[in-house]
Amino acid sequence: MVKKTDYNPERLRTIESLENEHFWFAPRRRRLLKIISRHVPLGSKILDIGCGTGRLCNALIQDGYAAYGTDPYIVASGLDPRRYREGTCDQLPFETGSFDAACAFDVFEHVDDIAALQECRRVLRPGGLLLVSVPAFPVLWSERDTVAGHKRRYTRPMLKSLFANGGFELLDLSGFQFFLLPLMFLNRLGESRKNNCVRREDHVSPRTNRLLRQINNWEVSLPHCLQPPVGSSLIAVCRAASDTSTAI
Repeated sequence: MVKKTDYNPERLRTIESLENEHFWFAPRRRRLLKIISRHVPLGSKILDIGCGTGRLCNALIQDGYAAYGTDPYIVASGLDPRRYREGTCDQLPFETGSFDAACAFDVFEHVDDIAALQECRRVLRPGGLLLVSVPAFPVLWSERDTVAGHKRRYTRPMLKSLFANGGFELLDLSGFQFFLLPLMFLNRLGESRKNNCVRREDHVSPRTNRLLRQINNWEVSLPHCLQPPVGSSLIAVCRAASDTSTAI
């Protein structure tokens, strides 16, 4: 039996209802797909760890990748079992060296990240790529993190140390949602706001959502060299250390 995480599967239904239009989810998916296309050649066999609703994995398939997904709540999500398997990031249901690349987007903050990183390395071929996103700035910890079952938020030094100790070399590290950081700080800091931050961020007015989404979409559209180094999330690309490529 697959061991579940602290993540509440009911959250998947909320995410599914927000993914297409919400100011965070939709631009984030664009950003992640751009990063994948930049680093992972088309046709590569890629694993989406913690695939959730399967939206990103399906987009990868449409783009021409041999994409597979795994999640503790596959059954709850109703995903096709021929391509999606039930599993956790510290117990992946795939053979050693099965994939050219793996994605763990907003996953490590839920689990023992050291164990998860070791398991990610196991399923990658030598020199395979791992793409990771995590919530940033521990000072932003709020009710939203508690509801989501997070164990931590990350800093850049924390991620660099994690990958270095886990046998990966870091190739790229950037932020997402940099320009909305001031609003996030205002929404999440202060006891009077903590109990309302989830509602405020999930259920913004249509007009506000359009504005915030335009800001995030503009950020996503920036050239790679101008992508911000920090944001409400950090996005990393690293390689299983088996060659002499230069790390940052």
